[in-house]
Amino acid sequence: VDIENLEDAFDMELPVEGKVTDVVNGGYRVAVQGQSAFCPISQLDSKPIKDPKDMIGKKFDFIITQFDAKKRNIVVSRRKLLDLKKAESEGEWLEKNKVGEILTGTVTRLEQFGAFVDLGESVEGLVHISEIGFIRLKHASEGVHLGDQVQVKIIKINDEDGRLKISLSIKEAGGLGDPWLQVPVKFPEGSVIDGTVDKKENFGLFVVLEPGINGLLPRSKWRDATDAATYEGKKKGDAIKVRVDEIKFEERRI
Repeated sequence: VDIENLEDAFDMELPVEGKVTDVVNGGYRVAVQGQSAFCPISQLDSKPIKDPKDMIGKKFDFIITQFDAKKRNIVVSRRKLLDLKKAESEGEWLEKNKVGEILTGTVTRLEQFGAFVDLGESVEGLVHISEIGFIRLKHASEGVHLGDQVQVKIIKINDEDGRLKISLSIKEAGGLGDPWLQVPVKFPEGSVIDGTVDKKENFGLFVVLEPGINGLLPRSKWRDATDAATYEGKKKGDAIKVRVDEIKFEERRI
């Protein structure tokens, strides 16, 4: 075994190939050029590993982060190499893409607050839940699905503590139509609509006329009615018949 080769790789931060051989306390044993090295569990991948045993037998390139020839103590990191490659890819990506541009990406992860989109070249951006569409969502999965190909507009690029954060919008890219534009045609003033109670407040009921279109039924409109008790008893999800009294188009209010 040429231990000097490993020492050179350590000094010059050159990648070396290693094979994951075992799961040990706090990480993995990795065979590197006939030597046994240790890789902390957080350093094997840039993303959380669901089952550590799945990595056994796999070969990766590593950077040697600690090296003591006398004690044969070698610590390696694959994550450091991945981070270096990612930084390089992000730099190249930034040279070609700017705020305002529209790109095509793939939805890779869904959280309640938004959807992560792979933009290629190891670059990922976030579409906040408010930027997925014009309809209010409770979870990003209500608007997009894993694997979806989506058009996104770059609305912000930040470098926070050396990490590139890209904010995207599906809504501004024109991927989903704005239902509000059809309101005057679908719900003209004076028309009677079968709606659903969305929320009850002290001042009235918010009513869903169709997904993405809500109107307000003020308490003053039913307070003196003969069937006022019916409205008082309404709760979220209940059916309700309403008349469109006024549309404030610019304010997006009915």
